[in-house]
Amino acid sequence: FEQSSAASIASAVAKFKASRVNVALVVALGQDNAAVLEEAYQQGAIRSVPQSLWAISSAATLQHLEALSEAAKRAVSGSMRVTATGAVESNAAWHRFVQRWPSLKASDFNQHLPEYWQVNDTLFTDFDVNASSIAREDAAFTYDAVASAALITCNVAPHGPLPADFGKLFLGNKSTVE
Repeated sequence: FEQSSAASIASAVAKFKASRVNVALVVALGQDNAAVLEEAYQQGAIRSVPQSLWAISSAATLQHLEALSEAAKRAVSGSMRVTATGAVESNAAWHRFVQRWPSLKASDFNQHLPEYWQVNDTLFTDFDVNASSIAREDAAFTYDAVASAALITCNVAPHGPLPADFGKLFLGNKSTVE
């Protein structure tokens, strides 16, 4: 949906509801989180029978969620809020990753990669992953790009094998995923 567009949010929620999927992760900025949840409640996409699960990102603050109607607040009770902590020392997963990095072996990865994607044998011994802005920041955006590509793929081929003209369809859908 388009940011801050009630009509676009309503359209996206209607399409989601029609998909009959019962789990949703809302990735939106600020007040759009509440707008999506309110619209989903109004359209019956957030419900207890059959049960649905809605998750929101850390971009949704308590202040934003206070804007929900009382009925929508009751409906989203029990929903999840996903927060991204990333590459910070207080993140136990990041700390374990940094600690484990020097023990990794290029050969363990290279056996699964085509020749042009092979990593250098010194990657894990000579590269300080904790000091790298690429590892700490850019990797998260790469992950987001892969997730976006997966969503577009689901939009192009929601029920099965990729069509012969997948590339063309993929590019044609890259700006219309809602």
